[in-house]
Amino acid sequence: MNSLSTLFFPNDSKKYHIKSLDGLRGLAVLLVLLSHSSLLGLKFLPFLSFEYTGTYGVYLFFVLSAYLLDKQICRAFVDGNSGTKFWINYFLRRFLRIYPLFFVAVIFNYFLFVSEYSIYSIPISKEDIPPHLLMVYGKHIFWSIPVEFKYYFLSPLIVFVAYKYLNFDNGKTLIFFIGLVFLSLALSYLRVLGYFGTVSYFPIFLAGTFLAIIETNSNVMQAVRKWIDFLTIISLLIIVLTSKVIWKDLLHFEQFPFHGLKFYTLYGVCWGFLLAKVLNGGRNFITILFEFKALRFLGNISFSAYLWHIPVLYFTTKSGFFDPGYGVYLFFTGTILISSISYFVIEYPLSKVKLRYNQSTK
Repeated sequence: MNSLSTLFFPNDSKKYHIKSLDGLRGLAVLLVLLSHSSLLGLKFLPFLSFEYTGTYGVYLFFVLSAYLLDKQICRAFVDGNSGTKFWINYFLRRFLRIYPLFFVAVIFNYFLFVSEYSIYSIPISKEDIPPHLLMVYGKHIFWSIPVEFKYYFLSPLIVFVAYKYLNFDNGKTLIFFIGLVFLSLALSYLRVLGYFGTVSYFPIFLAGTFLAIIETNSNVMQAVRKWIDFLTIISLLIIVLTSKVIWKDLLHFEQFPFHGLKFYTLYGVCWGFLLAKVLNGGRNFITILFEFKALRFLGNISFSAYLWHIPVLYFTTKSGFFDPGYGVYLFFTGTILISSISYFVIEYPLSKVKLRYNQSTK
């Protein structure tokens, strides 16, 4: 039992690991799974639909990834440990975290589609493989991977500017980030960027990066703590009340107004406040919820679950082998099982790869 716990919760023994962040990642992938299963008619209750909530889950992934990675970079700059070997480790671990599993999933999806027995409706042609593997673009669920992967290379530059030239001053950094958001929106509206260009999603990523920067100043976080509860409640209300479930299913609007580039900043800020609450709100209902072990487990296998759930979903709904009444349970069971194997075989071993060096050697 201890070995399984070590396998699926490898960071629990680390002093500064925040368990509720695992659960927050679990929420993100859960929104994606519920969204896609609802779209194909798999629901736990007939009236309970989560259609189109997957986008919110991906946005939460973006905010979380930006925070977790840029927190390391901020600390490296402040501690004077941002030497060559730090960056080699950073890029090596980012590459191994994303690319091998992404590569396997893309190739698998290609062969799954071209099979004469295919029940899969996401065409990944032979011509699509090179741009996918080169992170130029991604189809269907793969769209978010190149977007996030490229931010891993852009965020160190952003954090470096904030550190070197703005001295991590919160006010100056905020102005700098607002400028980046406006630049992102301008380039996007002028169609200089593709719809899935990383810079288009700066308003979301920057929420996590900004939180990582201001967290280096504990006095600031103490000062805003009294506002966190209120801002978190407002943020969650905004996310719920601007969902397609409310506007299309309950209010029966034909058009969904809360979509597109102009709302990226809003959702980035909302998820940012929830993340700030988890980080700085002390022991409370939200942190207890996100420390729930099942949700944390889902969070720790979330990348595999994100990449493998669509084949499981289509097999469950299109193969004709299963009773539709049990479809949603089979989908979640199959996704968790396959994702756990994928995590064990690919993700976990690669997470241990790290360039080791003496701290005195920068």
